[in-house]
Amino acid sequence: WRSIAGVRKREQPPSPPRRTVGAVLGEANCLSNLGKVEFRESNNDKARQLFNHALPLYQQIGAVLGEANCLSNLGEVEFIESNNDKARQLFNLALPLYQRIRDRYSMAVTHAWLARVTDGETAAEHCEQLAEVGKDLPLQLQAQLRTLGGCG
Repeated sequence: WRSIAGVRKREQPPSPPRRTVGAVLGEANCLSNLGKVEFRESNNDKARQLFNHALPLYQQIGAVLGEANCLSNLGEVEFIESNNDKARQLFNLALPLYQRIRDRYSMAVTHAWLARVTDGETAAEHCEQLAEVGKDLPLQLQAQLRTLGGCG
């Protein structure tokens, strides 16, 4: 409490400085990039931790591509650890985000991953979707994505 002109007023702690969208995006990108480094070094737990720290930052500022990429990266971590159900869930969360921003390349990659972690008719459907959304990609890339997805 302090007195100003005879009026007692409770002091408020200073507000933390507001972070700009650019600062939050920079932090999220840094965390995500560090996660990619850890993933390449096979430090999957650390990679997962970094991606999970970046994800809510992307969501906070509405960075749809960053959010989708984080989910996809988390899906790859789960795939490497043979957690196909969890990987499928994460890729299925990423796909509509890529669709929202019309990122055909990332949609094709995600369909390839979904074909890889799915069985039967659903895998075949993802292979069909991969062919459809990836038809304008370079032929070599199309072939690599078909291989990734096991799409023959």
